[in-house]
Amino acid sequence: MKMVPNIALLRQPESTISHLVTNFPSLVFIKHDRFAEVVRGVMKMRFDPSKVVFVQAVRVLSKMSGARLGSRFELYKRRGWSKDVAL
Repeated sequence: MKMVPNIALLRQPESTISHLVTNFPSLVFIKHDRFAEVVRGVMKMRFDPSKVVFVQAVRVLSKMSGARLGSRFELYKRRGWSKDVAL
């Protein structure tokens, strides 16, 4: 069952699990490897897991490939934004 390890991953540190499950239940059913990769990426971007914006970031990144995310950052860079500002 994919949901159990995905929710367990969010338990540490404490996060907005109920918001995720209530509003975006399909997210907890994606493959665990992909879900873990997305959560690690969001944590690396320093989103606070106790805030709803963390769930939003997981939702957005779960729908994007690494290449697509990189191309978005390149677009922001061409417009004069740094990666820190884009986040």
